[in-house]
Amino acid sequence: MYMEISKAYSNYIKYYMNTCLKTDMLTKPRKKLSDEVRTLRTADILRNYEFFEGMCTQIFDMFQHTNFCKQTRLFSNLIFMLLKDLMEIYRIYYNHITAVLERFPTLNVTEVQKALVMYQNFVNLTEAIKNKANKLIYIFNFPITLPDFYNPEKGLIDTLRVVVNSAKEDAAGSGAKMKEVSSKLRAGMNREQYSEKDQDMEAFYFDCNVLEKLEGQ
Repeated sequence: MYMEISKAYSNYIKYYMNTCLKTDMLTKPRKKLSDEVRTLRTADILRNYEFFEGMCTQIFDMFQHTNFCKQTRLFSNLIFMLLKDLMEIYRIYYNHITAVLERFPTLNVTEVQKALVMYQNFVNLTEAIKNKANKLIYIFNFPITLPDFYNPEKGLIDTLRVVVNSAKEDAAGSGAKMKEVSSKLRAGMNREQYSEKDQDMEAFYFDCNVLEKLEGQ
């Protein structure tokens, strides 16, 4: 199991680094991220989300070994790092979703269809992260404060799907309806809600600087 988890984490790091070579959104300062995402082309936003989905999938695969990881401090720290990564990826994904929804009325039919899939996946991921994060925090007693996750109004996805279908048939007449729906979809989204909290507690939990402490003795 040690080798299996180590190999999975190694593959995740490789995927993460390859993603960083294709988009610099993962390395942008938090305060500038929203503005940077707004400058992206729609094609880049729709491409980036696929990278985020891939990283989240790999993280959730490693979460399957939670019971084993709880047995050692080393692998408990691994789960802690992965959870922190997951929350950071979700934050960046969140900014991309907000940006694409703001552009929804101006997207062409092909982009609208891709954006719909992106939005549906984001809503599903939100629920999955909420459930998994709360369980991990309880099991490991992680000092992590979760943000207020996006909570879409019930039925909006079905409404959006209808609007998208109508856009295929009447691209000219669907603009107003698309604008109305995208406005509702954005309701409750707040780019600024993600801020660093309890950093001292997190640093205390994650003992990655233990070697430095030993060298100083």
